[in-house]
Amino acid sequence: MGYSFLGLFNIFMMTIKTKNNLTDSEKLAYILKTELKITEAIMRGHKASDTDEFNEERKLIEKYRKELKIK
Repeated sequence: MGYSFLGLFNIFMMTIKTKNNLTDSEKLAYILKTELKITEAIMRGHKASDTDEFNEERKLIEKYRKELKIK
């Protein structure tokens, strides 16, 4: 069972729209969940860098922190 290109594109667009229309509570939940995921990876030996697999998540965390006025 596979997805068509249009189906995958629609899923992608819904994801983009959803991430741009989150409530403050959802943004905070995303920050906490993602920071926990990154911290767990570091505890398992992951070396954080600007080009690692979490780069996009860190950028989104930074954006949400600014929007929520969290340091």
